[in-house]
Amino acid sequence: MAFSLSFVAGGIILGYMLNGVEHLPGKTLNASLIEGVVGTLWEGRAKSLIVAFVLVTEATLLFVAAQTGFLGGPQVLSSMAVDSYMPHRFAHLSDRLVTKYGVYFMGIMAIVMLYITGGSVKYLVIMYSINVFLTFTVDQFGMCVHWLRSRRWEQEWKFGLGMNGIGFLLTASILSATVLIKFPEGGWLTLLITGAFIVLSFLIRRHYRNVEGYMRRLDELLTGLPPVTVPSEQEPVPRKDSPTAAIMVSGYNGMGMHVFFSVIRSFPGMFRNFVFLSAGVIDSSTFKGVEEIENLGEDLKNQLMQYVEFAKGHGYYAEARSEVGTDVITVVDHLAPEIAKDFPNITFFAGQLVFEEETFINRVLHNQTAFLAQRKLVFHGLPMIVMPVRVL
Repeated sequence: MAFSLSFVAGGIILGYMLNGVEHLPGKTLNASLIEGVVGTLWEGRAKSLIVAFVLVTEATLLFVAAQTGFLGGPQVLSSMAVDSYMPHRFAHLSDRLVTKYGVYFMGIMAIVMLYITGGSVKYLVIMYSINVFLTFTVDQFGMCVHWLRSRRWEQEWKFGLGMNGIGFLLTASILSATVLIKFPEGGWLTLLITGAFIVLSFLIRRHYRNVEGYMRRLDELLTGLPPVTVPSEQEPVPRKDSPTAAIMVSGYNGMGMHVFFSVIRSFPGMFRNFVFLSAGVIDSSTFKGVEEIENLGEDLKNQLMQYVEFAKGHGYYAEARSEVGTDVITVVDHLAPEIAKDFPNITFFAGQLVFEEETFINRVLHNQTAFLAQRKLVFHGLPMIVMPVRVL
């Protein structure tokens, strides 16, 4: 790759020098070079057609190359979402198994960048060059850290560290020189936008860590309750026409148990049947093949059985329903009517995190699955109650 890039770039520069190509207003250097070369062979209409064909071909190649951003960008955003540096929905896959929110984000940001820069090639090229070498520098530095950490079991760690260390020094020096030279010409704008994105990522991570800390305490408090075993001959039997509570859960956790206890406390003696339903969402962290998807479904069933055993141990009839899909609402829309056929007198419940101060950031970082499911079930004629779970 290095040889081919050097060969092509060097050949183009040599072509500029041999043909005395200079900047002309309204023309790229490549356009001037092609006109000069073609002009020695053809004139008139033939020259114009050949020049136009070459420039259109070049534009097509650049257009195809630009798509790499829409291929790699959503994957990077997805990895960041898995690590909680971006909203978790960026890791979700669409029906076509692509990170659709990442694609939307890349498209919107491309439009925003065009608006901010006014489509100026001057600013866009500076923005591209600084961010490209910033990426290269971070990559090389990360590999250096990798080799240092794995030096105890990697025999060739010195060679790897040397290669990536040289790469880091080269890319870091080019990055520094580019920033210093281009700073007054628009480099400051690139640093401002990129820096703001980095700061935003760390703020998102801090928010998720705070919420995860609360949820962890809730898990320790509620999922650590000792199970109660009931002899098989004393297990409650289902009463299909009795009031039934269907609780939507995301797995065996404190939030699901919180909703279960809230239903019992809010409606004492009303529900004797409980159905725990859950959707196993295929996201970028679990989509590693058919086997991983099967493992996801099996793990989800095992988690739901813990709810079932706990409820049965306290004298309630309980069962579990689950399905693996790419969207929670789609799965709920499929499971809910089936459950309602088996238990006609059913009410659905789901938990929703409630913050002391509801802000736009909270709504973006924490999806409104419960309310979306409630809106969906209304059109099936199925009642649903959203139980608030306070975040302290």
